[in-house]
Amino acid sequence: MMWDTDVTNRGWMSRKGYALAIDHKPAQGDTLDPDVPEHPYSQTYRQKLFDELITQDDHLMQITGLSKDKKGKEFFIVKNSWGTRSGPFGGYVYVSIPYFAINTVTIILPKAALNKNLADRIAVSYPRFYQ
Repeated sequence: MMWDTDVTNRGWMSRKGYALAIDHKPAQGDTLDPDVPEHPYSQTYRQKLFDELITQDDHLMQITGLSKDKKGKEFFIVKNSWGTRSGPFGGYVYVSIPYFAINTVTIILPKAALNKNLADRIAVSYPRFYQ
């Protein structure tokens, strides 16, 4: 699944391997606790960031999976296009659910990736091989 998001805000920290919905960026050299409290998602907050041009369409990546940390916090595993030396996880970034909800601009999912039942439920015309 392709994911279009903003990577210029404070919470995008690919060098540390995480994207978190936080209001301040840790100082260089500081350790990052991915379990830090995050800004709660709301459509009003998301829209405000978009309207004020804080959230912008500036980077497309690939969501490759889901993960949980030791405390049960969920993350999307995202393959960044900046190479395997980008960050501590070989070019992958762990994106928190709040960051994803607040900063997503576009999601692209190939129709062929949908099973017929789901495609029918969301009224998507599906590829011929399902028929």
